[in-house]
Amino acid sequence: MAKLLRANLSRLWKSRIFYIGLAFMLLLNVFLVIDGWHSGRQGYPEPLEDMLFQNCIIIGFVCAVVVGMFLGTEYSDGTIRNKIAVGHTRASIYLANLIVCAAASMMLLLTALALGFGLGSFLLDPLGLPMKVLLLYSCIGLMTTVSFASIYTLVAMLSPSKASGAVLCLVLALLLLFATSAVEGTLTEPEMVQDYVMTENGMPIPGDPHPNPRYVTGTKRAVLEVIYDILPTGQAFQISNNECAHPARLPAFSLLVALVTSAAGALLFRRRDLK
Repeated sequence: MAKLLRANLSRLWKSRIFYIGLAFMLLLNVFLVIDGWHSGRQGYPEPLEDMLFQNCIIIGFVCAVVVGMFLGTEYSDGTIRNKIAVGHTRASIYLANLIVCAAASMMLLLTALALGFGLGSFLLDPLGLPMKVLLLYSCIGLMTTVSFASIYTLVAMLSPSKASGAVLCLVLALLLLFATSAVEGTLTEPEMVQDYVMTENGMPIPGDPHPNPRYVTGTKRAVLEVIYDILPTGQAFQISNNECAHPARLPAFSLLVALVTSAAGALLFRRRDLK
């Protein structure tokens, strides 16, 4: 395992796609800070936390490309078959790839958060969150990144080529985003709605409030809230909006996603035909 980790880390430091992902995250943070600073000069101040945790949404897509391309290279170069030929087990190969991909993804997020915090502290409104909440959200973001990396490792390790692995990971990232948007849209439906009626003068006036038929309650709402908390993109949405209803359970859900996808990926990889 130690040899596999050293080999993977050595390949990561030479990986062009990793540095492209890192440059993208850094440049994007510079743009977000400057955009927030410009909004402040126009009379619409943006606090630091509103910009900082946008990284947790973006990292899902950057991880998809980096993990998909990085692991896909092992198939295109025949590296996996060589590792098996010299005596490494499939489980150890999968675990070593997962650890390095998770570490790379966390490095991308940490670097982006550090740059955003440092630059934003000078150009944006002061931080409106207590420091302990900032640290908690940062930990949630890192665990979310680990769950992203675990999901994409599963997909990339079962894909036949570098190109297909990256494409499938990106498609999955989009599906996660759409699923999260649908769940969030349902949960944010108001309990009461108010229609407007037109007067004889053509002026709209509010009518009587009435129950919203799209508002969900009871067991269905509880299930949707759990799904929203489990989805990595759901967690990213919550911390980017600074609205975590159940912050203590989010890291546990991320760990659960990572463990389940890792176990499933390792089992499926053991049965995969590499010829």
